[in-house]
Amino acid sequence: MLKDDLDSQINYKLDCSSEELNLQIYEYITEIKFEFNTVEAGFTQVKSPKFSCRVKSSLPDEYIFTNCADVGGQRYDEWIIAKDCVTTVVYDGPRGKLPQTGL
Repeated sequence: MLKDDLDSQINYKLDCSSEELNLQIYEYITEIKFEFNTVEAGFTQVKSPKFSCRVKSSLPDEYIFTNCADVGGQRYDEWIIAKDCVTTVVYDGPRGKLPQTGL
């Protein structure tokens, strides 16, 4: 367990880097789970959660992987679950001219 007894009204930045967790060179995180025990009525997110991750530098150019997230909760005897996935391509460097953003 990384953290316990977090306040749902406070935003946290949880650092799961190899350095922060003191992982060995051959160790890495493949799954993360956030678990809330019984919550009060009206429990909701205050801000949109954000996840950012680094991929292993040894991944080859154009390596494709998929990140998936699911969320669920139980109300009385009924479970409600939602799932979403996003597929990402790893590039070893910029591919041509990058799009212009802003004004």
